[in-house]
Amino acid sequence: MVDRRSRPGERRRGHRGQRFIAHWSLQFIIDRQNALGADGNRIPPPGQRIFEAISDTPMISIAANNGQAWGGGAELSWACDLRIAGESATYGQPEVGLGIIPGAGGTTRLARLIGPTKCLEMIVDGRPIAATEALQLGAINKVVPDSDLRDAAVAWAAHIAQWPAWSLEACKRSFYDGQDLPLGAARRNESQIFFDVSGRDDSLALMAEVQARYDQGLDSFDAIGLPRPDTV
Repeated sequence: MVDRRSRPGERRRGHRGQRFIAHWSLQFIIDRQNALGADGNRIPPPGQRIFEAISDTPMISIAANNGQAWGGGAELSWACDLRIAGESATYGQPEVGLGIIPGAGGTTRLARLIGPTKCLEMIVDGRPIAATEALQLGAINKVVPDSDLRDAAVAWAAHIAQWPAWSLEACKRSFYDGQDLPLGAARRNESQIFFDVSGRDDSLALMAEVQARYDQGLDSFDAIGLPRPDTV
């Protein structure tokens, strides 16, 4: 997901006006707090539902940030499965300065990405961090030159998309299920998913094809179809 208003290769004047996505309208939040639903309760913002839908889809999502991802923009990034950024990108949770808290993953998904210590620092400090620091913390996966962001994100997505959809979905399900379970239960869940997916006819056929390549003397790079390190 790349902000269509500013292409990665364009020269930019800092981050003024350049955003991954615009944060929530503050007036919208105020209006929602003053509005009541049919049941008489306040109507929550729709952001949580949108981000949950992104997180829950069986597809692998990649957030490609070429600018300022603060507040809801950062939380959209945390809701995606993978994150890549241009060198000048920033991430921040400045909600504390508005008298509120991050409400769509900034205190939860982010904590699972970078741990409680740094997450708490980001949400109570309020200041944004550069893409390079986000990479060091584990909040994002890759940083590339701004001019390469779009091509790098598309190439990464294309590489992942070559793998079987059922295998990607199973990997994602086991990963996220395991974060919410004790280790023993997570391991049992992982083993069950492995058993289920490895018994599929299409998985059995694919494993047989790869085994045949091994039998022909190919190494793992060529047998599985992985790029060699000097071409990654």
